[in-house]
Amino acid sequence: MLRVVRLQDRTGRYYLGDLARELDASSMHDGDGRSFARGGRWVGDGAAGLGLHGTVDAAPFASVLAGRHPTDGHRLRLRETRLSAYDLTFAASKSASVLFALGGTRAAAAVRSAHEEAVEAATAYVAEHAATVRRSEPDGRLASPVDGLVAASFTHGVSRALDPHLHSHVVVANLARGEDGRWRALDGRGLYAHAQAAGSLYDAVLRHGVTERLGLQWVSRHPRGWELSAVDPVLTGPFSASPACCLDADVVVSACAPRRMGGDARPEGPLAVSRGAEGALGRGRSRPRLRRGAHHPGAGVPRDR
Repeated sequence: MLRVVRLQDRTGRYYLGDLARELDASSMHDGDGRSFARGGRWVGDGAAGLGLHGTVDAAPFASVLAGRHPTDGHRLRLRETRLSAYDLTFAASKSASVLFALGGTRAAAAVRSAHEEAVEAATAYVAEHAATVRRSEPDGRLASPVDGLVAASFTHGVSRALDPHLHSHVVVANLARGEDGRWRALDGRGLYAHAQAAGSLYDAVLRHGVTERLGLQWVSRHPRGWELSAVDPVLTGPFSASPACCLDADVVVSACAPRRMGGDARPEGPLAVSRGAEGALGRGRSRPRLRRGAHHPGAGVPRDR
């Protein structure tokens, strides 16, 4: 699933402040020898063209959100705009998230790897087909392709309510270089027009990756869509009402601001440490309650053997 949200914040504090500690060591490596860095990482040819690679740091992230060069701070986007970025949130199906959280070390690594591959494929699709800038021509303003996205990806394992919810925020700066070499704001119409296609691509790649790595099959469960047949739907039900992380352009920063949560009990596994920013506005559900709910009679999650 993909949701596109417009952002106005130019600090990136919400994304940088959440270290996603629930992503423990079991989900930081996969069977193919790849490792996943904790925190954000730069993605997109546009970011690479600006010398942005690896882990996301606060200063360059804030610079690109403000339309400036990440190194010397000079203005790239000449025209001011209130819109700093687009948050492309790719979320795994509820059963895949539950398997990631409770299925054991091997399952967590496999689902995380499939999720990251799906995010990469969908982001590449957006860069090639959906990202454009508008430039003035004698015949009017035309949509022009861009030289890649300037984006940062942040992966989390739980929702603000601390329910299992594997998802990635791909924060695409409202900044791109057109064919003429000039930097402009993105034309957001293409992002929204291609959101359904990009989301469907993400879902398909995720399903393929999980099946390829774990041999599990999928079934259609209307209206939720495709879910893992090995995960009992009784288990996914209690975790299906998690609120969205980002609300809208006017409230996204204040609505997602971190707050301290009470309670010291913590379970084992990928959900062992409570969230910072995204756990802040949860409904107060504790981790022990999540564990008890996950193991009531009739619930089933395939475990590592």
